[in-house]
Amino acid sequence: CVYSCETGESQIIRADDFIAQNKRRYGKTMQNDSSDMSYPAIPPENGPAWAKQNPIAPQYVYGEDTKWTECNPYIWGVASITAIFEDGHREEGTAFVFAYNALATAAHVVYNSDHGKQCKEIEISCSRNGNSYPYGTIKSSYVITSESYQAGYMGTNNDYAIIVTEEEIGKETGIFGFKNKGAYYGQQVESVAYPHFLDNGKNVLGNYKQYHDAGKITKVTPDGKIVTHRLDTSVGSSGGPLFASEYRVVG
Repeated sequence: CVYSCETGESQIIRADDFIAQNKRRYGKTMQNDSSDMSYPAIPPENGPAWAKQNPIAPQYVYGEDTKWTECNPYIWGVASITAIFEDGHREEGTAFVFAYNALATAAHVVYNSDHGKQCKEIEISCSRNGNSYPYGTIKSSYVITSESYQAGYMGTNNDYAIIVTEEEIGKETGIFGFKNKGAYYGQQVESVAYPHFLDNGKNVLGNYKQYHDAGKITKVTPDGKIVTHRLDTSVGSSGGPLFASEYRVVG
């Protein structure tokens, strides 16, 4: 989705075409193949939230008798989100900031055929800690889900969505980078999310605590679109980032 700062208009364009156009415009500064694009993470303009973030120590936490570890300090660009549907249904999950005014999440958090399909609004609280809102709560301007997902092809390949906001929250939180083709067998990765459990192992709605886990990728499909890992996940963690070194998301 390309936004023009000059005209204020938005348009949907294939990544390959966008790269080709900008390669012609800027020469060798753009890469040839969109499947190999790589973007660095960007720290917040004011610095402190990024500076306070300590590297997460690798862990091998999985199994029935283990628990995630609460983040300390909380990760800057990971948000607790609540999608609100036309019929009043509320769906909670996780999202991460990847552009100054955009976050990524899972489509099944923001799109539900049983409740009017696309949600009407999303409440976004970056680094939320229970009733503490260090970045406040903002609302989405609009949401983009893939046409395939809306058409009923709700497999993992299409289970993604983009949340666009009017506020440039990424300038305060910093943004995650991307590294396509970055996932590989045995790679050390980290996960951050807002799971709804951690009460003696039981699912608890309204926990709103940010937790992390770390481990290794155990499988990657030939097309690179699906990775398997042995990190803990739970209801509410959908949409959280799976990232490698330098805060570059791989899933």
